[in-house]
Amino acid sequence: LNGTGISLSTSDLLESAQSSLDSVYNGTSAYTTAASGEAQTLWTILAVAQIILVAINVIVLILCARYIQKLISVLRRCTKIFKSAVAIIFFPLGRMLAQSALLTYGVLGLYFIYYAWEERGLGARATLVVIHLFLTLWFIVTVRAVAWTTMAGVVAAWYAEQ
Repeated sequence: LNGTGISLSTSDLLESAQSSLDSVYNGTSAYTTAASGEAQTLWTILAVAQIILVAINVIVLILCARYIQKLISVLRRCTKIFKSAVAIIFFPLGRMLAQSALLTYGVLGLYFIYYAWEERGLGARATLVVIHLFLTLWFIVTVRAVAWTTMAGVVAAWYAEQ
């Protein structure tokens, strides 16, 4: 580079770039030589096992190609509902908000039952805690079931119109 006092030739730049690429792409050879004999054997066995698993995965994908194509066509048909019922995309957010509110209620209720009613005996508080946990989880699951049922009803109504 003229005027800076640094002189670099093209061959120096190419050699530097080649050594940088070699350290990036051939860095695994340093890992295998740095391992001891027992660890190197273990990593070699694990690498062979991983290669076999990848080969099995590729074979299964090839054998299931026809079923994957059918699945893709079914998904293309099913996703057409998002054009006509856009609110269905955001519907799970309401369910998550309701479940989060119920979970917060459950945690605060546990705190209230256990610490605010200290005059009650431990057995009575334990019974109330178990009942409260059961009811809180039941309400959370009920919200989830209502959400799924509502979404299934929307999809069924859309499908019946098609």
